[in-house]
Amino acid sequence: MNKKVKKLLRENLDLLIGGIGILAIYLILAFLLPVLLNTNTPIAYISSGSMEPTYYTGDLVIIKGVKGDEIHVGDVIVFQPAGYNDLILHRVAAKKYENGKYYFLTKGDNPTTNSYIDGWGWIPEDRVKGKVIGRIPLLGYVFMVLSTIVGKILILLLIFVLLLIDLGEEKSLDSGKETMKIRFNRRVKVLITATFIVILLLYVIFSSYIYIGSASPDVTIEGVGEPLDAFSLKIYPLYIKIKSYGLTGGYIKRIEITPVRINGDKNASTVVWNIIYSYIGSKRICLDIFLESNESIYDYSIYVTFYVEKIGEPNLVFKKIYYPSNLISFYTRYYLK
Repeated sequence: MNKKVKKLLRENLDLLIGGIGILAIYLILAFLLPVLLNTNTPIAYISSGSMEPTYYTGDLVIIKGVKGDEIHVGDVIVFQPAGYNDLILHRVAAKKYENGKYYFLTKGDNPTTNSYIDGWGWIPEDRVKGKVIGRIPLLGYVFMVLSTIVGKILILLLIFVLLLIDLGEEKSLDSGKETMKIRFNRRVKVLITATFIVILLLYVIFSSYIYIGSASPDVTIEGVGEPLDAFSLKIYPLYIKIKSYGLTGGYIKRIEITPVRINGDKNASTVVWNIIYSYIGSKRICLDIFLESNESIYDYSIYVTFYVEKIGEPNLVFKKIYYPSNLISFYTRYYLK
């Protein structure tokens, strides 16, 4: 390697490292992650509020490709309904096996916009991209911006401006020592900025795990909505409040709601809600109960089981029962945001 090439590489080391870094990120996202996670959609961002307050607009989610028999009621999946161009992220509300294939009814958690199951009906397993196994809050906004024409133009302009600044600094210096000093100062600034960003991200991601206090987690059925007759079923929305207090106070990681006929001869399908991250505070969600078309929720008691994870006390299980007389008192009540 001649001196000119060495000098050129030395003077543009920052640009070379940056280019290699960008290329590495692209290769990981485009080739490595799809192979490791067994799906052509290993990451996605949430652009609507249909899953709030479980997942929020701007969340980045990690998706793993799975077979139909590995998807269960309560899992959050990413899929593409027939006739839709966009991918949808919703929770599995019901599951069936028919003609050698699994099918899923889906629903958003939002109690104000998604009280009932999705109108597109049963989703076949071959239209499912995978289920959600991870979440990074807010980072999805970056991908949302980059997916637009304006965002791509802004990134190109930013790169162009940085190049101009770099070249301008090079031309304004008379000695190699001054060049190295400027580059050292620039690297220090970049390191400080990167450290600040990492600390901020860690705070955003892990702040919801920390809680000091004596409050206990709880699940409460606040109301039952009017039934919907669909798919030869009678579907009742349950409006539920969840209180959780992080790993130190105990956080709810799974809820199971089972209607049990009063005379005990029949159980309806269990509704499941689960979450992959810890949080502090309360969430109000909506889950659907499925009964046969000729039945009423008044014929059932509602058994609520929720699983709590707490430091030093793993796998705590709590149970509550709502009898028909309790349900009648708040029947037709709705949660209003």
